[in-house]
Amino acid sequence: LAPADFSEEKTTWTAESGDDLYDAAEDILGIDGVDKRDAVDFIQGDPANIDVLKDGLQQGEQLVIPVSVEGYDDKDDK
Repeated sequence: LAPADFSEEKTTWTAESGDDLYDAAEDILGIDGVDKRDAVDFIQGDPANIDVLKDGLQQGEQLVIPVSVEGYDDKDDK
């Protein structure tokens, strides 16, 4: 797998019951081309997520996640 390089563009992701950081990582476009652990580390390291994650991720809470992996082209999904 290629080293992860995530877009600077961000979006919000809302947790559903039982979700964890890997579920959030799954919503990043192009994630199948990189190690999901890199995405989890990136999400955990975003200052916007620190307060949300300090007590564990709960249903309805929102995280800031990158929109895509750098170099991802939506034509890759076609």
